[in-house]
Amino acid sequence: VERIESAAGETLYTHIDPGTQVFDRGAALTTVDILKGVIYNGGTARRHRLVDNRPAFGKTGTQQDNTNAWFIGATPQLTTSVWVGDPDAYTPMVSIPEFLERGVSKVQGGLFPAEIWKTYMDPAHAFLPVQDWEAPPPPARPDARLVLPGVECVLEIVGYEAAPVPEEPEAPVEEPAGFRAPAQPDPPPPEPPPAEGEPPPEEPVETAPPVPIYARVQVGTTIDPAIVDPTHPLPTIPAGRAVGPCF
Repeated sequence: VERIESAAGETLYTHIDPGTQVFDRGAALTTVDILKGVIYNGGTARRHRLVDNRPAFGKTGTQQDNTNAWFIGATPQLTTSVWVGDPDAYTPMVSIPEFLERGVSKVQGGLFPAEIWKTYMDPAHAFLPVQDWEAPPPPARPDARLVLPGVECVLEIVGYEAAPVPEEPEAPVEEPAGFRAPAQPDPPPPEPPPAEGEPPPEEPVETAPPVPIYARVQVGTTIDPAIVDPTHPLPTIPAGRAVGPCF
């Protein structure tokens, strides 16, 4: 009940509810910033961005066997949800002749639902100012990489070894009698000798960079505080660390 009026038109009651915040604003802004990528950063709804790249975020959704498809998206002014499917059954939307004419073999959230969403949202915002959300707060901790215990291990560089020396080329095989080798181009002229009193030029020595020696450190559910963020409930490592299979 939003309002109660008397027979004479007098307002007897007005519903006033300022709402209750249940989600941290910083987390909400971070979520919005991530979900903008669904539309504007090569995401699953990238073909249905709003006119003039109006800021918006959204999420596609496709049920198993393509029986239901969703797109829910919003701007700072409007939120719209679109569903495509059979209201009476879980009917796979696969190889439907009318959809095949549009080049759609399987209906997914990023196809018809996102197209319908854009078709509605563009005119709905025709006379609304372009608005954006404020930027999300910086992350409270640096990026980390989740490690799968027992499958992946952290790679620690424990030393270096010299690069393998290339093998000497094999000696040329002598030509059989009567064999004439194909004509070869003339060799380049020899370098002029150094002037009197000057030392001969040093031949450049090509050396391969040393090869790192890795040791694999097992990371399991018991988190090592030395390499893992101890405040995180899952086994993680700093994002820049090397990871490889456990032997």
